[in-house]
Parts: sequence; C-alpha cells; structure tokens
Amino acid sequence: MFNNQFYKMEKHNNETKLKIKNILMFIVNNFDEFERMNSFNKDKIHDDLVFNNKKEFIEHNKKCVIKMNKDDIDFLNILCEKIQNREILTTDMEYCTEWVANVIYFNKYEELVIAHPR
Repeated sequence: MFNNQFYKMEKHNNETKLKIKNILMFIVNNFDEFERMNSFNKDKIHDDLVFNNKKEFIEHNKKCVIKMNKDDIDFLNILCEKIQNREILTTDMEYCTEWVANVIYFNKYEELVIAHPR
C-alpha cells in the first residue's frame, strides 16, 4: 500500500523506511473514527470538510510522516509501540478522567494528535 511512496524518501535509510511504514500502518489500522473526526473539524467559515475522503486523510498523514527527521520518526515509532501496548493515556482536564490512547494522526495543520476511543 505504501511502497509507491518510498521514492520520496531518499534521505531515509532502510531501517527508518521500515519505521515509517509501521507508523503509517498503525494509523490506517487503528483510526476508525474518520467520518466523525472529519465532521467535528469542519472549516467553520466555509462549512467544508477537512478531508474529502479517508484516502486523502491517509495521504496527508503519509506526507507528514515522510517529511519528519530520523529522530522524530524514531520517537513516533516508539510512541506507536507504547500505544499498542496500552502504556499511553490521555485525559480531559475538565473531569480528570483518563483513557487508554488507541491511535495517533496528523490534523490538517500537521499537528500530531493522540486520540482515545469514544
């Protein structure tokens, strides 16, 4: 699925490319709230959806990961492993409730988001 994107990653060695692929597969396999996230994050001025479809969302996340430096990719790879092992929590400071994180993704501003299931 992601092999055709590797031509853009000449600056990365094979180990880093594998980590990138693992990160992207983690996002694709664990992000199941696309429609809900997309509708909640509409462009409020134009009432436009952030991404036209899930494929566009995945492509956006690929671009965000691929342009990261090696240290950031290493960090993100470890973060994905820790989320898979249920070692990362998120909280809502209003109620101070903690939830086990289950996925990461990059929003339209290329900011990393750590999410928990609803």
